[in-house]
Amino acid sequence: MAKTMILKKIIFIVLLIVIAFYLFYFFAVMGLKPKIILWAWEGPENMMFLEYKNNVTVAFYAGGIEIRDGEIIIKSRANPLIVDPQKKLTAVIRIDNFSTREDLEKYTPQISEFIVKKCQQKNVFHCQIDFDAKESERKAYKEIILNVKKGLPSCIDISITALVSWCSYDNWIKDLPISEAVPMFYSLGLGEEYVKRNFKLREKKCAKSIGVSLDESLPVKKYIEGKKIYIFSANPWTEESFLKAVELLK
Repeated sequence: MAKTMILKKIIFIVLLIVIAFYLFYFFAVMGLKPKIILWAWEGPENMMFLEYKNNVTVAFYAGGIEIRDGEIIIKSRANPLIVDPQKKLTAVIRIDNFSTREDLEKYTPQISEFIVKKCQQKNVFHCQIDFDAKESERKAYKEIILNVKKGLPSCIDISITALVSWCSYDNWIKDLPISEAVPMFYSLGLGEEYVKRNFKLREKKCAKSIGVSLDESLPVKKYIEGKKIYIFSANPWTEESFLKAVELLK
């Protein structure tokens, strides 16, 4: 009889723990108001823990382009990405130019073609270009964006990542045919704390979203509230790191 009572108590406690766990998920995760996009970078990623989280989706590294010593190197994603097949995904293409402006301009058609191809994969509804273009490279970058816009069906939006300066005193992105520019509030170098507290974002294309890192302090709430939040992690995402991100955003 005593053993039966102890067993019932154990079962009751386990049930309470399970209920508490699901209540936590409902209020802490499912109840989140901002839309969260997790950047899944080059390494293997298993994102199935996002299966029932409708306000969270994935922007995955789809490929990269490097120009070095006058030669172009194009690489597609090499590692597996496991994600809920119902998720609407963002394909992200990284561009790095370690060569000259002239070389970038020379390879503009090839770069554009690759981006268009990668942004028409299954379940991709959004195309994002990640390029920290120098001032001398902006003409070529604009041409790439225009080419991609022409090459993609109208149902696929284009966005870019943006240096915070592009969103403030430097408005060269104003007339680009993009749905958003995501100001990157991490890896800011000198003046980081000032930027995360007092920087003025004047460009309207930067008003919808923000990019932050799980490994750095967040900017103050005025930059986050009411926006789509892209989150970068230097390590592969896990359910634990996702919950850490949720806690940081509260």
